[in-house]
Order: sequence, then structure tokens, then C-alpha cells
Amino acid sequence: MIDTLRAIASASPQAAPPEPQPATPLEADSLGAQLLLTVSEQVGELSHQIADVARTLTRFPAFTTGSYERPTIP
Repeated sequence: MIDTLRAIASASPQAAPPEPQPATPLEADSLGAQLLLTVSEQVGELSHQIADVARTLTRFPAFTTGSYERPTIP
């Protein structure tokens, strides 16, 4: 059985790994470049909005704390 496995291993040629294809560069005014720029800008704007909402929500108790305290008269 070992002889059979050795024969199979030596008979099958080793396949060379495929060469990586070079990336296709985007032209400056191509549709793909414009789409990539638009999506990137929209994702950036969305992340800024999410950060603003998170800041507002975490600071909200600081605004309301003062309104619930009763003034004390000495």
C-alpha cells in the first residue's frame, strides 16, 4: 500500500500556484472612481452623524441633572 501511495505521489505533477493578477488601476474620471469617492464620502458623513448622536446621548444626563434639583433656602 505504501508503494502504491509513493507511486501516486511521484506520478502526479505538482501544480504551480497561480500568479496573482495585477490590480486594475482606476482612472481619475472613471465611473468606478466616482462611485468609490461618493460611497466613501457617504460613509464618512454617516460615521460623523453616528458620533454626534453618541456624544449627544452620553451628555444628555448632564443637561437634565440641574433641572431636577430643588433649590434650597438657607
